[in-house]
Amino acid sequence: MKPWIKTGIFWTLWMFTVMTFVFPYLVKLLLGDEDAFDHFGVRVLINAVVFSITGLYIGYRSQKKKARKQVDG
Repeated sequence: MKPWIKTGIFWTLWMFTVMTFVFPYLVKLLLGDEDAFDHFGVRVLINAVVFSITGLYIGYRSQKKKARKQVDG
């Protein structure tokens, strides 16, 4: 597996976990917001798709940035 894909998958898993499970729990705990878990299944599916695309994009861009530094440096 290419390093940029590993970076993207790591970023995806990290942000998906934090933004889908941890952050709504903290909002509910600290602010008492009962709507934090409304439509949870839909939110999980949407976040999975969005963070997968974004994570792979960030991994790809980090690989391109490293390649550019090696050429310049």
